Amino acid sequence: MRVTTVTVQYGRTVNLDNYESARLDCHLTAEVEDGENAEDVLDATWEIAKRSLKVRAMPLIEARNARAAQGLAAVQVAQRVGNGGK
Repeated sequence: MRVTTVTVQYGRTVNLDNYESARLDCHLTAEVEDGENAEDVLDATWEIAKRSLKVRAMPLIEARNARAAQGLAAVQVAQRVGNGGK
């Protein structure tokens, strides 16, 4: 049997906090050319899918982390005010 195409489906769910999440999915199909190894094409396609989602997930993760840092800072200020500024 000769493999002529490979398909990769890769997904990632990013927790956005506040009971929200974002689902990112990537579906790629690659042709296996004469002389190419199907496993090598599959590995390369898999890496492209993972890299693609990582790039697209980073802004969501960074925004979530920034919101978390702001919330933590607000809690720390409130605690200082409640303790007389100590």
